[in-house]
Amino acid sequence: ADQNTNFVTIETVARYYDIDLDAETITYKGSSEFCAHNLVIPDEVTYKGKQLKVLFAKGCFLNNFHLVNTITLNKYMDNIPQRCFENCASLRKVIFTTYPKVVQKRAFMNCLLVKDFRVLINNREYQN
Repeated sequence: ADQNTNFVTIETVARYYDIDLDAETITYKGSSEFCAHNLVIPDEVTYKGKQLKVLFAKGCFLNNFHLVNTITLNKYMDNIPQRCFENCASLRKVIFTTYPKVVQKRAFMNCLLVKDFRVLINNREYQN
């Protein structure tokens, strides 16, 4: 854990997170394994009684070769970090719940099976 009590790195069930209570965010940093073929990232989680926005770190799904087929990104994930999904060989579908404003370089490099990028119909920004 970091010395600042409002910023801490935790590991749970082979998943890694940075929690910043000042910014009210929890950043998913990666995993040594996944247990879900269809992964839905929640908008927020509760930690120590505070609602925290869920974000991604650069390269957090890097080299996730076999397990995630479909991922639904939350409304805060409008900036896809560099190398976020690089080499995710089994990834086939990415669903955005908000309009993606920035997709950084190599975000989907070598994701050869991705054929379906969707923005949900009820998204106001996408409809404009």
